[in-house]
Amino acid sequence: PMPTEVALIRRIATLAPTATLDPNAQRIEPTASPTITPFPSPTAYVGEFISEVAPEDDILSPRRNDPLSVVVVESGVASACPLPIDAVFGTGWQTENRAVNGLGCPIQEMFGFEGKVQVFEGGVMYLREPTSEVWAIAPGGLAIVGEHWSVTQSAGVFPAGLTAPDGFFVPEGVLGSVWATVADARDALGFASTQLQDVDINIQRFDGGTLFLDVTTGQVFALLVNGSAFGPY
Repeated sequence: PMPTEVALIRRIATLAPTATLDPNAQRIEPTASPTITPFPSPTAYVGEFISEVAPEDDILSPRRNDPLSVVVVESGVASACPLPIDAVFGTGWQTENRAVNGLGCPIQEMFGFEGKVQVFEGGVMYLREPTSEVWAIAPGGLAIVGEHWSVTQSAGVFPAGLTAPDGFFVPEGVLGSVWATVADARDALGFASTQLQDVDINIQRFDGGTLFLDVTTGQVFALLVNGSAFGPY
């Protein structure tokens, strides 16, 4: 069949793993990525995206009454953000100037939803089931900037005939489709080290990216539109 073109809207996202990742630890080198030859199918869209908050979206982490008002420096001039940064994300990410200045100011309030998470050798993948949105994050550590990929529509290609090493898993379903078709993410993440698990997620979108909170573990990632990932904090 001919590839299907998908009209997409730019969007921003953020991610975090269920098993606590130590940013001070040396990054694990993933197992050699398997070679996958998919059948022709619609191409997965990878990029940043912004979507409307669904009516059923709930804030799954309590708000505090002290929202942050981070000063963002642009061209040497300090300016306060007109929309507050939600305090639920804490202040740890503000120690990284590249994350603060890269994110810029919020463009909407924080919202939350129930999702799925799967931890990998070199990072983590998150899924918002109702919309099939996927975030894949490969943390970099203290000296190395991490990477992330946001996918709004999987290609419908699934890994088949693959066997993971003992103690690891080949991802299935929507996450498996993204893992099979986005080679850079697959190379960075390696095989899954846990099965799919439930997770609560809070995100707040910014001019230049997204703050992403894994409520279940309390870990925060700063994800920029250029593909950089900072955290977890």
